[in-house]
Amino acid sequence: MPVANLPRWIFWVLPLVLGGSFYTLAYISSNFEAEEFAWVVIAWSIFRIFLLLIVAQAILNWQRRRNPGQVPHWQTFFLIWIVIVLGHLGLYILLKSILIAFQPQNDSIGLWHLSLTLAEGIITALIITGLLFLFEYLNRWQTEQLRAAQLAKENAQSQFAALKWQLNPHLMFNNLNTLYGLIDEDTEQARRFLLKFANLYRSILNRAQEDLIDLGDELQVVEDFNFLIQQRYGEAYRCEVHLPQSLQGGSAIPPLTLQTLLENVVKHNRIDHEHPMQVSITEIEDWIVVRNTLQPKLEQPKLGGVGLQNLQKRYQLLSDRAIQIEKLSDTFMVKLPNLKVQPI
Repeated sequence: MPVANLPRWIFWVLPLVLGGSFYTLAYISSNFEAEEFAWVVIAWSIFRIFLLLIVAQAILNWQRRRNPGQVPHWQTFFLIWIVIVLGHLGLYILLKSILIAFQPQNDSIGLWHLSLTLAEGIITALIITGLLFLFEYLNRWQTEQLRAAQLAKENAQSQFAALKWQLNPHLMFNNLNTLYGLIDEDTEQARRFLLKFANLYRSILNRAQEDLIDLGDELQVVEDFNFLIQQRYGEAYRCEVHLPQSLQGGSAIPPLTLQTLLENVVKHNRIDHEHPMQVSITEIEDWIVVRNTLQPKLEQPKLGGVGLQNLQKRYQLLSDRAIQIEKLSDTFMVKLPNLKVQPI
């Protein structure tokens, strides 16, 4: 999320308003001791507030760089408040000390002036901190609204892609042809195939509209999908899942992510007894890794890469980490960030 900077006009308007107001109130409260306004003092007061605004914004930006993507804690705004109060008082003492050193006839630093300057600093700190807080959270609210709209759009596209996959005549007829062949050869296996076939398409319809699902639920989709593919390719297709049970119950994933990657494996690679396909789903550090043998078909689909691009966009909206894709001479690998959040 971008850092919420104060609008430029605040850096000009606020010092003028506060600086002028503070000096005017001090001038009136002193029973108009001075014969006329000290415009140099007013200019210094304005510059002091302008400088404190820059320092406050710099502290917030520094905190955002230290903890990207996180909402600034109240400690950050309290730190800014303390820095402004002490900075305001320190600048006054510094200037007064310089004036006394060069012009001994100047009054010494009195308790009344220190109290007045401290009060000005507290008021200035409250106003600047409040403005930073307001614009920071207004910016975050607007960003979240935009992210929600983008995510809804990506989910709609994902649902549309899932429905196209469901109604794709090529994939549909392949499964139906496999089922037809099993009916005469192995009635019991045909029943299992039909059950997995129904479960897979039910999952596509029920889960495609969700943002995140439990990883364990996604692996059930993978199991059904692999069963159907193995009925077509037999021993030529192998998919091994090596994910710890703790990960399956404590991680989330965009629905149909793994199924989409496995579908791409079948769509883009030759799979037969001369070209066996080995797929593995494992965990490496904090990534879920899908790796497969790379043996591209001579004729690739014309609209290839749409599913992978869709996944990349969805992860950009759900995580600060992006999908990593590695293509070697004989291996294709996709690394998915492990989303340690509760399903929405």
